[in-house]
Amino acid sequence: CEKIKFYGSGGSVSFNPDECIRDLKKSRKIGLEGFKMRCGYKSLKDDMDRIKKVNDEIKTNVNGCNKLMLDRIMGTLRSRENLYSGRELLSNCIERDINIFWYEELFDPYNIIPYIHLKNHKNNNNYSNIALGESFTTKTEYLSYAKYVDFLQFDVTHFGGFTTTIDVINDLKELNYHKQFTVHIWGSCLSYIFNYLLAASCKSIEWVEFPLIELELNEIFLKEGN
Repeated sequence: CEKIKFYGSGGSVSFNPDECIRDLKKSRKIGLEGFKMRCGYKSLKDDMDRIKKVNDEIKTNVNGCNKLMLDRIMGTLRSRENLYSGRELLSNCIERDINIFWYEELFDPYNIIPYIHLKNHKNNNNYSNIALGESFTTKTEYLSYAKYVDFLQFDVTHFGGFTTTIDVINDLKELNYHKQFTVHIWGSCLSYIFNYLLAASCKSIEWVEFPLIELELNEIFLKEGN
């Protein structure tokens, strides 16, 4: 499907800048359009150093893998708010003129208030997209956040399968939700296959995650003769 765009998912929170750039180059070599790195484990100073170096590397070749996404992973480690806030990350990227295509789980995904405040007080000149949804388990969560984020993420292997996921997409369309969706994948090759099939069958899904990590489980699934 030509409409689908892919982004490499790597850049672990513990990676140093060179390791993040290695994943970026891997994404570029595969032919992916974007690269997502994770942040929040280190100090703000260290994370900004990592992000800046990856962004500088992207600028060296704007024709390949030129979209940078940041994942703060607040759905799994909300204690990271103690290191620095999502607002600080956002403002530092703006001050350094680092173009982030989307911020994923910039705030706690179970607290809608910061997302409402950000959306209501955005500056159109420096506002970046917000992505959210990988942790959601109910239709109500998607419907509640729809007005306040730019990319809603789906994962059929986490949300209960194709039927429940498609049901949410149809309800959002009925409510005149016109933004693009993305599928989140963080699991085995089966998770990738299922979510890719969802994206291929839904014209509203624009981005597909391509995990760069090699899981031992994949070797079992892909073993010849299985």
